[in-house]
Amino acid sequence: SRLMEPGVTAFLTLLAGLPYLNSLWNGFVYDDPFQILGNPNLTSFRYLRKILTTTVWAFQGKDISHYYRPMMDLVYLFLLKLFGPQAWIFHSVNVLLNIAVVLVLYQVTKKLFSDPYVGALAAALFAIHPIHSETVAWVAALPDLELTLFFLLAFLFFLNLDSQRCQRAPGWIGAQMAMAGCFTLALLSKEPAATLPVVATLYEHFYRKDRGQTSWSRKTCRYGILWVLCGAYLAFRARFLGAMFGSREKPGLGIVEVILAAPALIGQYAWKLVWPVQLRAYYLFTANLGALGLWVLAGSLVLLAAVFFTKLEWKRNRLLTFGLLWFFATLAPVLNPLWLGANVFTERYTYLPSVGLCWLAAWGLLSAWKSRALKSSALKACLAGVIGIVAILSIRRIVSRNRDWHDDLRLYTQTLALEPHAYWIRNNLGKFYWDAGDAVRAEQEWRQALADYQAAATLNHRLEEERIRRDALLHYHRFPPSAGPLSAPKPEPLAVTPEGEIILANMGMVETKLKQYDQAIGYLKLAILTDSDSVRAHRNLGICYHALGLNAKAEQQLLATLELSPRDPNSLEKLSEVYFDEGRLQEAKDEAAKSLSVVPTLMGFLDLGLAEWRMARSREAENAFRDAAHFDPASGRPHFLLALLYETSGRVAEAQQEYHTGLTIDPSNGEAKAAFQAIQVQIQQSPAAAMP
Repeated sequence: SRLMEPGVTAFLTLLAGLPYLNSLWNGFVYDDPFQILGNPNLTSFRYLRKILTTTVWAFQGKDISHYYRPMMDLVYLFLLKLFGPQAWIFHSVNVLLNIAVVLVLYQVTKKLFSDPYVGALAAALFAIHPIHSETVAWVAALPDLELTLFFLLAFLFFLNLDSQRCQRAPGWIGAQMAMAGCFTLALLSKEPAATLPVVATLYEHFYRKDRGQTSWSRKTCRYGILWVLCGAYLAFRARFLGAMFGSREKPGLGIVEVILAAPALIGQYAWKLVWPVQLRAYYLFTANLGALGLWVLAGSLVLLAAVFFTKLEWKRNRLLTFGLLWFFATLAPVLNPLWLGANVFTERYTYLPSVGLCWLAAWGLLSAWKSRALKSSALKACLAGVIGIVAILSIRRIVSRNRDWHDDLRLYTQTLALEPHAYWIRNNLGKFYWDAGDAVRAEQEWRQALADYQAAATLNHRLEEERIRRDALLHYHRFPPSAGPLSAPKPEPLAVTPEGEIILANMGMVETKLKQYDQAIGYLKLAILTDSDSVRAHRNLGICYHALGLNAKAEQQLLATLELSPRDPNSLEKLSEVYFDEGRLQEAKDEAAKSLSVVPTLMGFLDLGLAEWRMARSREAENAFRDAAHFDPASGRPHFLLALLYETSGRVAEAQQEYHTGLTIDPSNGEAKAAFQAIQVQIQQSPAAAMP
């Protein structure tokens, strides 16, 4: 066993790393630009307190209590400070963490089953399962990698406690401290870490080999610290963040639907683990009992099979059932759709739970290999061939799946090809076109996203009506009134979820761009009416009012935005422009400087330079425009503004040079081209004008 250890480690390292090598060429996609590049908390170590005491989206004014990921932000902060916003560095960290997870899984399995072959095979199966590709290839899935790594490490140290005879021995104390440290890091990575005390307690009392010879006090001493830390974590969450799992309003989801959703999701996850085809970043979820029916049946069969298997193997090979316990226990937190976002079912949620199924699969394959039915070498060769073909197909699928995460356009179009009514993905596709300067295609996608969203909202409203009518009928039969007919309450009017509010805000933005201001204001006011704390809607309404010349109203909306999100750079930039137009130059300069202190942007430098210039501070304006040119070498605007500044200062030769540089970058700018030609004529007529 010791002789084979280095070879197994090297093999598992290659197996966990090589299939994901092409993910290093991927960029920042989906949530990455918001969580990494647009997060002001990641610009300085002085924001460590905010990282540790607020949720992931708090910087955007969204205090969603069940998204607490300080470990993710800490890793991002260190990577940004050490390497800058280089996507391949972030992808490399994901791949390295996946390798670490596979190697630790090998050690845990070997310790758990006392068999290095089961350990190696289980880790290999985990490494090549295509469903894990989302977790590794997507930068924002880092919390699932961190959670699984620290969860497994903590459990490994917990397993090692059985080898310590004396609780006061240094080895025991060291293992306890290591277990506690890893569990704390797991809790700071993602909420499902809180299932470890449950898993450890059940293992201690029902699965550990020395359970019959160990006192209750000794058993409690092994896992007690996990419960203490979990309690402290929950108290911290309650103090700073509120509920651990914030319940989201989902029309049509009553207690019956929530209960039935659990087996339905189990059925979907089990099927996707067995048959990982048509993988995608977004899966539509509906509360329609008719649509859930088949999956409820499938999930129920999975649960019945698990119960039957546990009863069959409990006395014969009890440890095998621990794999099922691991799977269901770690999957449990994502089986309540009210605790989750719009994407209720998602592939990365299987990363930690699949460990238990890999144990079962590895044990089953090795048992089949050793069974009497496969005595002949020909049958063994067939089994090995089948395993080899499946492994090759799995690795090939991982490599091809990694390409889906290469860029936003590919990710969104691939997802929409499988889920054409996924309005949230279509909304993101519209944002991609908007950022690319294609307002027409952005409007097309956002209109379709809004139509798909309204169709889904209408369906959910109808389901909510049915749920309320059903609940009222049940209540009527259980507690019949003394008089009067049944009168079911009416559901609330069509509610707009956070996803719908963002689509409305985007529609308002594109209508502003197209100068359809009345429609823009209508969309944006509806978004704000739905969610008065919508940073995006307030900001876009401020931009719309500014385009109309209604600076007082624009200022009011932008200040409302900054009250919700004080460090929103886009709002600070736009407020600087509003103050500039009103002649409030010092305030314009201050807001531009604030935006640059949060996140440096081209517009921030330009706004600062324009304010300085209007305040007759030419040197400071020149420096700001120079900083803008250095910040974005692909933009000609800083050079054109420098040229105007030099031209008005009589520095004709320098103006000529800046116009030339700017037109080299942006040759289509007609105004700059005309000004450049005028300067050339001026120099030809008066060569002395070109002299410094």
